[in-house]
Formats: sequence, structure tokens, C-alpha cells
Amino acid sequence: MFKIIKKQVRPNTSVAFYEVTDNEFMAWLAENYFKTGKMLPPTVTVSEDGLEQSAVVFFQSEEVAREWKYNPYVAEKLHDPQDAYCAANGIELLPTITIGEV
Repeated sequence: MFKIIKKQVRPNTSVAFYEVTDNEFMAWLAENYFKTGKMLPPTVTVSEDGLEQSAVVFFQSEEVAREWKYNPYVAEKLHDPQDAYCAANGIELLPTITIGEV
């Protein structure tokens, strides 16, 4: 498995973290990644002070992680909306931490 960590840091706890609300995208994700074993559902934790959210994601391989990262549909439905939401709400998206094979 190939592990990555994505983090969001919000300015205060009254600002909501970005969450995917597109049901069509979530159904596509389940069908194409979760059910096929290419990706496990993310494990999400929030820091004790409530300001930092970490999402740990396991992919089948580095190749699958790259496929995910550069998929135009994922960019349109997840990455682009997340970037816009975070920018508009003062949330810092930290660079993805790549752990590699575990």
C-alpha cells in the first residue's frame, strides 16, 4: 500500500473544513476506487485544538496514487472545489505528505 496524508489548517473553529458534498462523485469514487481495492476510504482526524484536519489515504500502489492525483475528473470534482473553498475561507492546504510504500 502507498500512503499519503493531506492536511487542512483553518483559522479558527467557526470555519468548517472542506467536505465533499457531490454525491455523484462519491458514488464514482466508491465504484472505481474503494470497491476495486485501488484506494481505502480516508481516515480523518482533527487535532486537539480543532484547527488541523489530517486525512490519511492508502492507495494500492504509487502508480494508482498518481493516477488519482492527475485524473481530470478528480481535479474537477475534488481538487479544484477544495482549493477554491479553502482559499475563500482562509484555510491553508498543506502540501501532501507522501509516506510511500508501507
